[in-house]
This record gives sequence, C-alpha cells and structure tokens, in this order.
Amino acid sequence: MGTYIAKRIVQLVLLGWLVSTLSFGLLYLTGDPTVAVVGEGTSLEDLQAFRHQLGFDRPFLVQYADFIKRVVLEGSFGTSIRHQVDALGLVLDKLPATFELALSATLFAVLLGIPIGLLTVRHHRGWVDAGLTGLTTLGLAVPQFWLGVILMLTFGFYLKWLPLSGRGTWLQLVLPTLAVGVVSMAFLARVTKSLLLAQLSQDYVRTAQAKGQSAAKVLYLHAFRNAALPIVTLIGLNLGLLLGGAAIVEYIFAWPGIGQFVIQALLNRDFPVVQAAVFVMALFYGVIHFVTDMAYLLIDPRIRYS
Repeated sequence: MGTYIAKRIVQLVLLGWLVSTLSFGLLYLTGDPTVAVVGEGTSLEDLQAFRHQLGFDRPFLVQYADFIKRVVLEGSFGTSIRHQVDALGLVLDKLPATFELALSATLFAVLLGIPIGLLTVRHHRGWVDAGLTGLTTLGLAVPQFWLGVILMLTFGFYLKWLPLSGRGTWLQLVLPTLAVGVVSMAFLARVTKSLLLAQLSQDYVRTAQAKGQSAAKVLYLHAFRNAALPIVTLIGLNLGLLLGGAAIVEYIFAWPGIGQFVIQALLNRDFPVVQAAVFVMALFYGVIHFVTDMAYLLIDPRIRYS
C-alpha cells in the first residue's frame, strides 16, 4: 500500500508539471497581454516599461524557467495582473464555492440517477422503463447553459420561488445545482441501467435465481454490488469534471466560483490567475481519482494495491 501511495503522489507531481507547462505554453501562444491590460491609448514607452516589468519581453524559455522556479521554490504563480495580489490566493478563495456546487450536483445526480437506473431495470421493457428512459435521454440532450436560463426565468423571474443569483443560502444553491446536475444524473442513470442489465445476464445471477432468490434480492444484493465499482468510478470522474466544467453555469447564476473567475481572467488576459486555476483543478482531479481508488477497498475487500 505504501508503494502504491508513493507512486500516486509521483503521478500527481507529474500531472501538475504537465498541466502547468501546457497552460503556460498555450497562454504564451495567445500573444502579449500587455496591450489588452493597459489599453490601446498607452504610449509606446509606457507599454514597453509595463511589458518589461511583467517579464513579457524576455524569450519563451527564460519566461518558462522563471515560471517553474517560482512555482517549485515559492509555491507561487505570480501576481494577478488585474488585482495585484497573489494569483494562487485568489483562486483558493474561490475554490470552496466551486466545490460546494460540484458536490451538491454530484449528490443530486447520485440520489436520483442510481434509483432511476434501478427502477428501469426492475421494470425493464415496461411503461416505467420507457418513461424514465425517455426522461434521461432528454436530460442528456439539454445543454447546461440553456437549462440554467430556463430555470432562472421560470423559478426565479416569473414564479419568484428561488433567488436568481449569488451565494450565501441553500436556496441560492438550488438552481445552479439543477442546471449542473441534470446531465450528470441522466448519464448516471443510463450507465447504471446498462451495467445492471449486463450483470443480470451472468451465470451467478442464474444460479441465484435457480436457488429461489427473489428478483429484488438478485438485483439489489448481487447485480448491483458487482456493478458498484464502475459506478463509483463514474461518480468520481463526474465530481472531478464538475469542479472544472461548471464555468458557464457559474457565470449565468453569478456563482462566485473558480469557473466564473477564470472566464473573467481570460477576458482580462490575467495569465497568472488562469495558470493557478488550471493547476488547482488538475490537482483536485488527481486527488479525487486517488480517493475513488481507495473507495474500491471498502466496496470489495478482495482488491489489493501494491
């Protein structure tokens, strides 16, 4: 186990380095951000002085070497060009809001998606299966931003049941959670159904049925238990994706998370903030994968990591 944990830590370090290098290189290819920051009316002398102050007048490899040295030795991605404070600190301040939204959307998806998948299998080829499968297909087809706007107009603007934007109370979390979680819920329901149907065709299921066990017991006790590992993997992947993929929904509902903040940073060409956000999201994605692997041990004690 110790060797496995050490190996995963090394993988996280390599992941952080790779993601940081890619983000640095791609942002460099977008061009010099100084004109967008200081404005087009700035004199050439002031523009060159500002570019020199930020280090954008140096060769690419020199900038990259300074970037890596600053990250490794100081744990810093530099100062935000727009806010003039530490970029990593700004991103970490926004992380709790994004994690709250991603976790609530994942819980919504799990609490509805798995039971829907079980129901469709329990009533396979019946009207319940047909109705729920149609709803999950619709859920997969609906874009998050469109659903967010519809929810905002319906429950926030016309009915006035829920707040339109912001963060602070659980009511303000409802609409963003629905906008983000519906697609995840529908996908989890469809995958759960497919996995369970595959398990029900296995020999051990026929053996259990031959011993006189009820259909419900076979489904919930045997088939679902053997399908649990890929379902847990999907849940972990979904949480990781939601941490970095809810940017548009955060922007629509003015949710003060990393997604909305990164969109603003990209528009303002605030490279240090973008680089810090990409690194933090990649690191959390790796940590979630590690926690998912550890959850396998609880589900199936036969699994051993070495």
